Amino acid sequence: MDWINTKDRFIAFFDIMGFKDFIYRNNHNDVLEKMLELRLILSPVKSDSERKLKAPKESQKKFYNAIIRPVVFSDSIILVSEDKTVEDLFTLLFGCNWILNKCIKANIPIKGAISCGMLTADFENSLYLVNH
Repeated sequence: MDWINTKDRFIAFFDIMGFKDFIYRNNHNDVLEKMLELRLILSPVKSDSERKLKAPKESQKKFYNAIIRPVVFSDSIILVSEDKTVEDLFTLLFGCNWILNKCIKANIPIKGAISCGMLTADFENSLYLVNH
């Protein structure tokens, strides 16, 4: 499947609350351990998107086959949909629900928002841009 970098799509943005204080109160290894735990939480979302990106074209764009790709940097998590269809929204909401539930269980306080609009999501060059 060919990922189109710039188009209208859904985006979910999460932020770990109190991350700066967490860094100040804990040593590097404790912070790293918590970030690795976050990586494990996101791994099913990432592996699902990788599987769907490699799928044959005839199996794509069926219900629940929408692609949601995660990005993590510092204390932020971004989920980017491939498009802005109902299937993309449902898959994004499912991913958001998964992340929120797992973070609550792991004592990782997060907050977030969902939006739709023109977004560049260039995963090869790590370039993410929203323009109003």
